[in-house]
Amino acid sequence: MQSEHSSYLVETGKMSECEWNDILEHFDDANIWQTWSYGALRFGEQNLSHILLKKHGKIVSAAQVIIVSVPIVRKST
Repeated sequence: MQSEHSSYLVETGKMSECEWNDILEHFDDANIWQTWSYGALRFGEQNLSHILLKKHGKIVSAAQVIIVSVPIVRKST
């Protein structure tokens, strides 16, 4: 999924371990808790998703997020 606002572009979705590790290498402040390996082991590979913020085609921000189900809220398909 992509959303565009001004010169920024947001991309969301699942990534492979290799893709995510390549992205993390561009950030000096990345830490072990942001790695795909940690997220997959701790929360399950199926529960990971990723968000990229790009400006003029260059990644300026990246986040690995955890998908959780809230028991009270119904899932939409």
